[in-house]
Amino acid sequence: MKILLAFILVLSGCNTKIIAAPVPIPAPNPQACQSRPTSPLPFFIRDRSTHRGQAFVPPNKEYISANSKLVGGIDELSFNKILDTVQAIYTPIFSSVGATFDIERKWEDGTVNAYAYQQGSKWVISMFGGLARYPSMTADGFLLVACHEIGHHLGGAPIYTDEWASVEGQSDYYGVSKCMRRVFHTIGFTPPPESTDEDLKYADGVCNDVHVTEDDQGMCRKSIRAGVSVARLFSDLGGEEVSQFKTPDETIVDATQESHPDAQCRLDTYFHGALCDASYLASVSPIDPKIGYCNRTDGCGVMGTRPLCWYKSNE
Repeated sequence: MKILLAFILVLSGCNTKIIAAPVPIPAPNPQACQSRPTSPLPFFIRDRSTHRGQAFVPPNKEYISANSKLVGGIDELSFNKILDTVQAIYTPIFSSVGATFDIERKWEDGTVNAYAYQQGSKWVISMFGGLARYPSMTADGFLLVACHEIGHHLGGAPIYTDEWASVEGQSDYYGVSKCMRRVFHTIGFTPPPESTDEDLKYADGVCNDVHVTEDDQGMCRKSIRAGVSVARLFSDLGGEEVSQFKTPDETIVDATQESHPDAQCRLDTYFHGALCDASYLASVSPIDPKIGYCNRTDGCGVMGTRPLCWYKSNE
């Protein structure tokens, strides 16, 4: 039996806190894991004539032109290579649900954001050069942004009230647990080198304890580094402290948050998405959030489930 540093709820008076404490990880229960809910139908199209878009970060005034001298970010070649990969992998998946997948590539535009929107059966993600050039952005971080925007289209429940898109936290969760994993499985990947950063060392250790195969461990470690890349962006734009894996957001929401969670909560979501052992091939549902994802009641453990800082669990 392995030992893992897990998040435990502690009730004290009127306050609920989350602390890190070593707890045993029970051996997987194959029968329970096999009983995880699955969708009997593919993700279906509803009436989606709305043009309203969903953004990766809240509106902001940052603008990084194509001739900026800032150090960091990714270049135009990497920008297009990542989007070529995503388009090749996801075009048939969008087609399977009756949609056309389009990527708007706006390298010259310095906007520090990304968007998803729908025009009938044309489902679009808009990717901007300003975001790609942001100093903390890495290639994997940019892939995560693209996966988040795809998650608005395909991530399933919970969905914005009276809208077509998966909520922000769900799009983050899908981005890591489904999309990035699908891309890495398809094109291959190189596991990241060992980090000297104590917080990353901690997160790497959790990845290695939760996952069994070296491939899954490596993908987990690679995905959380992508999360760090974009979490720095969130902290900068929101004026928040730099997020850490060791200091999860202690908030427990009364209702699922549809808008962008705080930076720490989003990093927690990437972490748990990377830890989820549900197959990236599993169908998901626009109605039932339990289908295709890790849940607190599926018998496979609590690590990898949606963080309660944005998700109201009814399990």
